[in-house]
Amino acid sequence: MGTYIVGDIHGCFEDFLQMLNVINYNNNDEIICVGDYIDRGSQNYEMLRWIEDYPYNILLIRGNHEDEFIANIEILDSFANELNIDKTDIYSTKLLYQTIVTIPQIKNAYFDYYNTIFDLIHNNLTNLYQLKCWSDIMRKMPYIYKKQINGIKHIITHAGCDVSSIDCYIYSRKATFVNNSIIIAGHTPTILKDSFSFNNGYIYKKYNGKLNSTYINIDCGCVYKKTYVNARLACLRLEDMKEFYV
Repeated sequence: MGTYIVGDIHGCFEDFLQMLNVINYNNNDEIICVGDYIDRGSQNYEMLRWIEDYPYNILLIRGNHEDEFIANIEILDSFANELNIDKTDIYSTKLLYQTIVTIPQIKNAYFDYYNTIFDLIHNNLTNLYQLKCWSDIMRKMPYIYKKQINGIKHIITHAGCDVSSIDCYIYSRKATFVNNSIIIAGHTPTILKDSFSFNNGYIYKKYNGKLNSTYINIDCGCVYKKTYVNARLACLRLEDMKEFYV
């Protein structure tokens, strides 16, 4: 029985499944994923299908890419309601998408920036009704999760921990600390040399002695495997801080 934290997946569904095998995942374990399940990678559809009915002992934290997906689907859905479009029809969903991306305000707002929704629709994999269902699941994902292990408070979030700003949970690009706590987050790949958390694709840790707090970045850049040799999916077991990589 263990508590495992998994880094950003970004559509690398096969790597995620491989990680579950590496840690010998079973029903007695608790797994917490730090967000960003889609975009950039090639298996977004498989990842989205999985979150439709994921195991009860896996907790999915919301990342910025989930927030952005929700916002994009809201736009599609509002236009569909206004135009009385059949949301279950793939052709109608395609036509709707093609129409709204020509609107300057939508295009300039970075709508579907990574083309994830475009790929899903134009490969005939889904319709607006299903997209809305996935969006509704993401809405229920929490921004933060807290757990006591070995007498230490662990705070798991996507990017950072600052109670004064929800944006910090999903967009922070710096190490954040909380008194007598361990913060575990992702968002900024440790494989990128210009990032504050660069550690050549390994889990990054920084200690703040004044607050007795450790910040841990677990996004090791799995989606960048084609570009960086050391890019990988990372996982951390909280009971003994053992690191796992795929």
